[in-house]
Amino acid sequence: MTTTKRVAHEDEISPKEDNSMIIVEKIKMQQDEINKQQLIIYQTSRALNLCNSTLEFMGSTVQLEAEKLLLLATQRRQAMLNEIQRLKVEGILRSQSRHTKDLPLEKGTLIISNINLPLKKEYVRALAAAGGKGHHVTCTSPHG
Repeated sequence: MTTTKRVAHEDEISPKEDNSMIIVEKIKMQQDEINKQQLIIYQTSRALNLCNSTLEFMGSTVQLEAEKLLLLATQRRQAMLNEIQRLKVEGILRSQSRHTKDLPLEKGTLIISNINLPLKKEYVRALAAAGGKGHHVTCTSPHG
């Protein structure tokens, strides 16, 4: 028994299949990024454990940078997971709808101003006693 292999030409691929393939590819890219962020989370967690177990690194800029990287990697990883979920839902919706051109694009602007960060008196005193010269603040958006 012989088998024949049929090669699909670009004009034979339906828009529905093409859209499906694009979503699958986007999900794969997101999963690759999740794996990268997971590695960063692992490495920075190890660095923070070292900082917390060594007096010379406690409160250092090395510890601060590791905390920032851990926070950002965790936020990015969660954003990628949310994006995968969104893509899966979008794929389902698009496969059920003939009017995919009518789906709104997600675009917008975010303006942040007048941020106040209250500090406890004890913290300010402890910072002054330790010779601290400033504060480090990292802001993240809940939606990446």
